[in-house]
Amino acid sequence: MASPYNFTTPCDHNSTAGFRLWGAEFSAALATVGLVQTADTGQINWGTVTIPGTGTSGGYEIWRFADSTLYLKFEYGTAGTSNYPQMWVTVGTGSNGSGTITGTNQTSTRNIFTFGQVVASSVANYTSYMSATANHFAVVWKANGAAGSPPTPVGFLVVGKTVDGTGAATTTGYAVLRMGQLGANCELQSVRLIATAAVGTATTKFCLVPNEPASSLDAAGNYQCYMSYMTVPDALPFMWASAVNFNDLPLGTTFSVAQVGATARTYLSCGPISAFGSISVNNHSATRYSWAMLYE
Repeated sequence: MASPYNFTTPCDHNSTAGFRLWGAEFSAALATVGLVQTADTGQINWGTVTIPGTGTSGGYEIWRFADSTLYLKFEYGTAGTSNYPQMWVTVGTGSNGSGTITGTNQTSTRNIFTFGQVVASSVANYTSYMSATANHFAVVWKANGAAGSPPTPVGFLVVGKTVDGTGAATTTGYAVLRMGQLGANCELQSVRLIATAAVGTATTKFCLVPNEPASSLDAAGNYQCYMSYMTVPDALPFMWASAVNFNDLPLGTTFSVAQVGATARTYLSCGPISAFGSISVNNHSATRYSWAMLYE
């Protein structure tokens, strides 16, 4: 296990060979950061799969947290544009052994790559960042790889459990933060596991940046980060990601902060996330604010 982990490679989705390369690379990185692939039947074979047509998946993999509390189904495929990769993810508390996520899971499969864009180059190298602890998983995939102004990553996803006031994980539930579509906010989907199960999706109001300052540098010389909250319906901190001014903290910058409890944790600035400079954090300025993810 090696988390956090980063790798710098091209993103080619113009051929079967390219599809196999980026898919197998993503799969290998999941194992590197400590997720565990299940024995579900019917999972994708990277040696034989062919590139799928537009809007379709070429196959799936099931991965779980090391403690088997959360399961993630990744479906690898092609978006609405033939040369643009796509991935869909479903999160739940188990699997039936043949590719179906079970338990309280997301209300629908969520894509974690944006629509409406193409990868800027099939030969240029782009850096991906991935991390996992016992209680979270996060990835910025092919940073600056999606064509647009400013350029954005091809994919972004953070999955994390509820925590108490000390930052310790609890069994109340979990949430999934994913990049927004063209012109849309990122989404945070909150899932409650205790009592009556419940699922809710927020595109606004789960992270507040008061006054949207052009610079978040305070009088003591510190840059600010802004807490995100999931709702189950209690408002609980989503410790695994926070908003930052990416002009203060550019893509790839790491910093340490104790957002919840007394223990400082390491975060990585993800740079602009949503397509073509559109909103990514609760309608806050797309030219200033985006996400930092836990990077440990």
